[in-house]
Amino acid sequence: MLEVTGSEVVALVQPPDEAANPAVPDPQTLARLKDEVARILLAEPLSGTARRLLGVLTQIEGNTADTERLMIAAVRRTLHEAPAALWLMDHYLRTKTFKDAVRYADIVARTYLELIPLVMPLLVRALDDPEGRAAVGEELAANPPWRASFFAYLPHFTTDATTPLALAQDLAKHGSPPTETELAPWLNLLLAKKLYDVAYYTWLQFLPPDELAAAGYLFNGDFAFPLTSVAFNWVLGPGSGVTVETVRQPLANGDRGLFVEFGQGRVEFGEVYQVVLLQPGTYTFSGRYKGNPLGSRGLQWRVLCYGEDKVLAASQLFNAPVPDWRNFSFTFSVPKAGCRAQRVQLHLPARIASEQFMSGVLWYGELKITRTPERRS
Repeated sequence: MLEVTGSEVVALVQPPDEAANPAVPDPQTLARLKDEVARILLAEPLSGTARRLLGVLTQIEGNTADTERLMIAAVRRTLHEAPAALWLMDHYLRTKTFKDAVRYADIVARTYLELIPLVMPLLVRALDDPEGRAAVGEELAANPPWRASFFAYLPHFTTDATTPLALAQDLAKHGSPPTETELAPWLNLLLAKKLYDVAYYTWLQFLPPDELAAAGYLFNGDFAFPLTSVAFNWVLGPGSGVTVETVRQPLANGDRGLFVEFGQGRVEFGEVYQVVLLQPGTYTFSGRYKGNPLGSRGLQWRVLCYGEDKVLAASQLFNAPVPDWRNFSFTFSVPKAGCRAQRVQLHLPARIASEQFMSGVLWYGELKITRTPERRS
């Protein structure tokens, strides 16, 4: 029966904007639409949609109190009335009734997870107010099913780099700090904006105590901790024709290491990398390796200035069998300017297609960066 009102009622689902849509119904048309929706409501007394449409029409008349009452009734009839819940969320944000606003955001997000992009701009508005941020933090601390989606979308809807940090700190006070996976989208955005120090120290702030105690120039060089999608830990890029994973090393007292296994044929190596923040100076990258790789080029460790192609130094090419563990190292210098962050990377420096053919396996372990003391004159 709801179709009897046609496009006129459909066009009124959102509050009217006279500047964008000057064709606001005249009083006679408005009265007719209200009568039609009222008849639908008599025929379908349990209809939440009819209540919501009647609420839209009363809003056009300027009766916000009745609109609020009808929207609440619509949501009570069915949690699937997302437009009514979104209207209530916006209404309570405008009146700074933040707990109610967040409650309706939770209703929409739980019922329709795909509507998170519609909820996010409203939640970000709440984050701009300390009371609103507290309400959002309290809801997220309860670990709702949309929490992961919230953090994934957050960088796309906030322009203030401090807002996610303040929210993360509130969550920590609630005993539910964001995980590295939840922080990753925001930290990667900070890196893209060259806010390296903000990103790094935020990441450190939420590391578990055992991981924080082990943080140094290079993080997780022994691969003892789980990998995440945060660039300050090891990131394994996608590739084909090769398997890259962290596993327990053979005959090495149970220590873990990086394991690379090539298939037969041409390889698309997706790289392994980590972002570090080293002060200007001279450093040594070192580690151990073994394996039976075969290829005209082979893998190579290198250090670059982050966001640039400027290579500071690179290791030997690993392209020949080494049956027993062997040490390797190379020295590099971080310049005084233009290189605040660096990228440590394992890659396949193939220049032509034939150099992408690799076979065999490689193990890496005990990776670390040490600083060379400056000589005093």
